[in-house]
Formats: sequence, structure tokens, C-alpha cells
Amino acid sequence: MKDNNDFARKAFADATAAESDREFDAFCKAMERNTVERASVAATMYLGIGKVEQMCKALAEANLLDFFADYTTKFYAVAFHDGYTAHKEEV
Repeated sequence: MKDNNDFARKAFADATAAESDREFDAFCKAMERNTVERASVAATMYLGIGKVEQMCKALAEANLLDFFADYTTKFYAVAFHDGYTAHKEEV
């Protein structure tokens, strides 16, 4: 019985990973169409976690964390929507 459960778990994990890969690819294609989002994501990736941490500390000291949280929430909601829409257009 354990072998069947292991097989099912692996099959589900593989299917989930494949779907995530397709969604990420669609997100990347959507990013090609939106230069503002692409620039923001590229800058974040280029700067790295250390610089992002410094920025967050500066935002906290300036009492702007609520603004930044709202900004990032909206930013990623738009990015997710673009990636999701692009993926559905491909399917």
C-alpha cells in the first residue's frame, strides 16, 4: 500500500511542479510586455536580498512600511494577473 501512496504523491508533486513551471514561463512572457514590472523585478533580482533588507529598514525608519506593503501587494497582484492571463491564453 505504501508504494501506491508514494507513487501518487510523486505524480501529484510532478504535476504541480510542471504547472508552476508553465505559469512562471507565462509570467516571464507577460513581463516582456510590461517594461515597468520587468524593470522592477530585474532591479530587485540584481540588488539582492541584502540591499532589499536595507531598503526595508530605511522604509521602517521613515514610517513608510504600510505604503510599501500596499505598493508591493498591488505590484505582485498585477504581475500574478498578467502571468495567469498569459498562461490561460496559451492553454
